[in-house]
Amino acid sequence: MQRHLRSAPLVWMQDAVFDYGDEVLPNHEISGRLAAAYLLEKGHTHLAYLNPIRAHLAFHLRGQTFQSVVQSAGGRAEMLIAGSNPAEPDPLTDGLHMQTISRLIDAFCRLSPRPTGLYVPEDLVAVSVYHELNQRGIRPGTDVDIVSCNNERPLLDLLHPRPATVDLFPEVVGRRAVEQLFWRRKNPDAPRSRILIEPQLVYPAKKE
Repeated sequence: MQRHLRSAPLVWMQDAVFDYGDEVLPNHEISGRLAAAYLLEKGHTHLAYLNPIRAHLAFHLRGQTFQSVVQSAGGRAEMLIAGSNPAEPDPLTDGLHMQTISRLIDAFCRLSPRPTGLYVPEDLVAVSVYHELNQRGIRPGTDVDIVSCNNERPLLDLLHPRPATVDLFPEVVGRRAVEQLFWRRKNPDAPRSRILIEPQLVYPAKKE
């Protein structure tokens, strides 16, 4: 199978674990940078990053950059990462359970002082985070500012108030991947390419 893939035109749309094929994917480091900059500009200095899937490479890259930017600005970034306890299930193989996010929100609530800004790695996770925070009497957008990722409007429409989110432009990634695939067919011997699509912060709607 791998021998065939090595000889065929191939474009990965996520971070490749193999040493062949081109890559077209969002720049996850910039995603983390945008989230950190947004919260820092709002005056927050004690922030947190919530990652419910420890082995998810994109989530790891976003969180790593987020933490680095916050610390470089003199702030503090708490890293709430599932699976830090070896006894916990692995959400990557066992599925993303509400219990995992619930435990991470419990850990968030135990922090003293509690962070006033929170970065969540995707909008699907943000839906559960909002629910868990509200269950504990913590009001998103009032008690804690939140930045999410992916700009999935059907999910964001469930969140009140709607958070800032980072648009990864999946349509652009897909279109550019197709273009790269056609280019690779014409240029099979060219060096391997890695093309990063730059994300953009989408600000929340202003309160009326």
